[in-house]
Amino acid sequence: FFFSKLTRSIIMEATLDTLLEHFETVRESISKLWNKSKFFRIISLVTGSFTAAYTFRNMWIWSYRKIHRLPGGSFGYPMIGDGLKIIDPVWLKSQATFGVVTSYMMGPQYGILINEPNLAKKFYTQPFANNQYVLNEELAKLSFATGNGKMWRDRRRMIYANLMSTMKAAYVEKATKKFIKTKLFPSFDKAAKDDKPTVMQPLFRPIGFNIVCQACFGKELQSLNDPFWLTFDKRVTENNQRQELQIACFMAFGDGKIGQWMSKQISGGSFTEDLNDLIDII
Repeated sequence: FFFSKLTRSIIMEATLDTLLEHFETVRESISKLWNKSKFFRIISLVTGSFTAAYTFRNMWIWSYRKIHRLPGGSFGYPMIGDGLKIIDPVWLKSQATFGVVTSYMMGPQYGILINEPNLAKKFYTQPFANNQYVLNEELAKLSFATGNGKMWRDRRRMIYANLMSTMKAAYVEKATKKFIKTKLFPSFDKAAKDDKPTVMQPLFRPIGFNIVCQACFGKELQSLNDPFWLTFDKRVTENNQRQELQIACFMAFGDGKIGQWMSKQISGGSFTEDLNDLIDII
């Protein structure tokens, strides 16, 4: 037994000496390269700075979650957090490995994801849940998707009563056939008469919009060039072109006053203003 322990001790000491020798060799090589190469110094400083910043960021997030008693979760990427993953079903399923609730980062903001339906239902029956918003209160009042609690339940009930209860399969089929017969076929006939090609996408896009207008307001488009539809479609197209920049600004600066100001400066608008414009058109 004594001989065995002595042998292990000698082997460990020899291994440690070898490692120290290799470490010293590497240190000397790096030192020579540092003194000779300006490029190596720049690369080392840049990569070292990024590594230190990334390590500090993750330590900050970990400490914040510990102090505020938040559940564990992923740290995401710098600046954008888990913003690129939040709509990925595979990523969402993987978060269940952290437990019933898990933390995630949406840009600079902290979020909690509930992985259990009954717990989510229980949470949103609590009065304080009415003050929890996906983005901010102002936007939540305009967008059904970003509201919570009583606001979300009331809107869901209203939408079901005014829209979903009307839009049964038979209703949608009837409205679609009518739109094609009275709006699309005349357009096809006119294009054929003028010997011009027919671009299909602009012709079919108004179908869904027309069905919703009929279900909600009892109105329908007068033609494919109805000013109401053209104005709405133009505004939606402009909003969509800005959304990528707006999302990037949200990821980087959040949804507070600074984030909204940056969004206006960079993209020329904000989520809230764009939604208000669409509401004004309707």
